[in-house]
This record gives sequence, C-alpha cells and structure tokens, in this order.
Amino acid sequence: MNNAIWTVKYMPKSLNDIQGQNKALAVIQRFLEDFPKDKALLIHGPPGTGKTATVYAIAKQYNYELLELNASDFRTEKDVNEKIKNAVMQNSLFGKKKIILVDEIDGISGTYDRGGLNAILKLLEITKFPIFLTANDIWDKKFSELRKRVVLVEYSKLRYTSIKAVLKKICVYEKLECEDDALTQLSIKAGGDLRSAILDLQSLGKKITVEKVNELYDRDREEKIINSLLRIFKTTSEETAMNAFDNVDEDFEKIIFWIEENIPFEYKKPYDLYKAFEVLSKTDILKSYIRRRNHWRFLSYIYYYLTVGIALSKEEKYSGFSRLRPPKRILNMWIANNKRAAMKSLAEKLYKKLHTGKNTLLKENIYYIKFILKNDKELLKKAIEELELEKKEVDWIKK
Repeated sequence: MNNAIWTVKYMPKSLNDIQGQNKALAVIQRFLEDFPKDKALLIHGPPGTGKTATVYAIAKQYNYELLELNASDFRTEKDVNEKIKNAVMQNSLFGKKKIILVDEIDGISGTYDRGGLNAILKLLEITKFPIFLTANDIWDKKFSELRKRVVLVEYSKLRYTSIKAVLKKICVYEKLECEDDALTQLSIKAGGDLRSAILDLQSLGKKITVEKVNELYDRDREEKIINSLLRIFKTTSEETAMNAFDNVDEDFEKIIFWIEENIPFEYKKPYDLYKAFEVLSKTDILKSYIRRRNHWRFLSYIYYYLTVGIALSKEEKYSGFSRLRPPKRILNMWIANNKRAAMKSLAEKLYKKLHTGKNTLLKENIYYIKFILKNDKELLKKAIEELELEKKEVDWIKK
C-alpha cells in the first residue's frame, strides 16, 4: 500500500469518518434501518464531498457485500437487466447482507438512454436489497420520476476546516512535514472537494509549504488561462472563441486583467489594439452594473465580450506566438492586500491597549505607531512579546 493513491488508501472505513455531512448521514442510517419501507436512496452533490465513499463506509462498517456499478456502463434496458437485475433479486453467495451502488446516475443522458433509466425504475420495485445511487446533478427533467421513487439526500460542499482535519491526519500517518498555513491554503483552494485536496497533498512530496501549495495552484490555473487566451488571440472564428473560458476556474475580473496585460503583445496593428481595448471598456461598464445593481444577468455579456469580442477585434489572425505574461495588476493588488491585512491585524491587537476605536487607529494613528516601532528596536521587541505579533505584522512595521 506504500505506493497506493491516498484517496483509496484513506477511504473512510465507517460513517464516523465521513466529514461534514452529519444531517445527511442521519437520513441514510434511518433509510437502512427502515428498509424495505423505501427501496432506494440517492445521494447528490458536488464532486469530492463523500457520496461514493459513504456507501463504501456502510459496506465496511456493517459487513455488507457491495456490488458497484457505474451508470455510464448501461444505457439500454437490455444493459441494465444483464448487469444488475439478477443482483437485486438473488441473495449473496456468502450469506452476507448486500447493498447495491449505482454510481454517477447522471451519466445516463440523452434519448438513447431512456430505456436504461426506465429499467432502473422497474428494478426499484422488485429489489430485495437497498440500492444506493449517486449523482452530481439530479435536477434534469428526465430524472423527475426517479426523484419521486427514491429518498433524496443532498451532500453540500465541504467546509475547508473539515478538509483540513482529514489532511492533518494523513500528514501524521505519512510522516509529512506540514506547515499549518499550507494545509489551510490547500483546504481552501480545494473548493469543497476533499478528493481533490488529498490528491494535491500527495503530489506535494514530503514537505508541505505555503509556497509549494501556491505554486501548484497558480501553475495549474495559469496553464489553463494561457491556453484559453491563445484560443481567443489566434482565431477570428466566433464559434472557436465562444467557449474558451468554460474550463477556467477563475474570477472574470482576473481574466480581464490577463487580457488587458497581453493584448499589446498579441495585437500589433493600432486599429486592432483600439478595438480590443474598446471591448474591454464595455466589460468595465457591465461590471459596474453588476456591482451597483446586482444585475448578474450581465455576466453572460461580459464573457461574450471577453471571448468573441476580443477575438473579432482584429482584422486577421497574427502569425507567430508571443510569450503571455501574468498581469502585473494582480501582483500589485496581492501585495497591497497583504499590506492592508497586516495593518488591520496589527490594529486589532492595538486598539484595546490604546483605548481607541479601530477605525480611528487605522485612519489617524497606525502610520505614526509604525514609524515609532520601526525606529525603536527595544520598543518593537516589547510589542512583539506583549501583543504576540505575527511575522506578517512585524514585516509590515519594518518595511
């Protein structure tokens, strides 16, 4: 097991190991106790939240035989009957209790699959054993009848604290050297997906640092956004440009910064540059509508301008490739935000000692205090001890 994938190696062995889904787990346990009152239960929710892992945990905890099938493997009624009908009717060869898992039921899609879905509905009526189904999204119209026939349980995105708790345990078992801030960052950046976080942890080696975590995510995001930008910059086809950012998990404002930074390196003709920046200016107007009036319907227009608008700003495709650059504005904003965060954190620790309001301290006094502490090493040393200043706060004072 030394070379095993950690998502398999650390698969939950009981329901107590499932993170962040306590209400849902109570419904699942009640379903098992009441079977055959209800014949099937469907767990739906975002990837990496523990849907499939829950069924595996049930099998281990209660010593059930588990028969697992993936919905994408059967599309017609004949497929379903061949692969699963006997399983729902026949007792286990080993005399064990049995549960059946039909994973990724939303993999059944399109008119060709209707026979398969209808066959599954028929099996729910005759099964002798609990059937568990999983899906990311169960709200398509074609699942309306299925939703009526099953117990629906929704899994929510995991809080970063739940993800971090699992990562900490893995670090202990694997004897990894892990910075606490690095685990926090890794847990937040996973976006509620525990499976993704565990795989990322395994990819980072024996020493987990904040720098390595940031590098991992920045590299992955940068590669995706650069590929998308090249698709836009190197085409004059509306169809090619339209969906360029579909697989980019990035805030649209940062995409604007990327395009703004790189247009001058890609578009050489003055009129093309003018047209491209004119398109960008329209996204800025729409952005203000979203912020001031909460009109999020304008977001689709922003993405249209950022893809088709930028692609069609040029009269013809430019030959050759320029090295695309990350936007300096993001770096400058990051530096400014870090400074501001350190300043606010210092004010939080000072205001009670100085008997003044936080806002007053930030607006009127903080830079005087910074000047005094920076130029009095003994006083700074006392402040570090008494206020328990963190490195980021001390660094801000010294700069």
